[in-house]
Amino acid sequence: MTDNPSDYYARRAEVERALADKAQDPAVARLHRELANRYDAIVAGGTEASTEPAGPA
Repeated sequence: MTDNPSDYYARRAEVERALADKAQDPAVARLHRELANRYDAIVAGGTEASTEPAGPA
């Protein structure tokens, strides 16, 4: 892949938000938003994604 990793994660965050907006099920939308937030955190902090599962909302 030739893209900058932060560009990749920024694009993934956008995709996940779009999927959340289209989701019919609120639980599915929440999962997509959590992923988008994780990708945003990676871009902001410059760290790789955590392998630990997200806690209950």
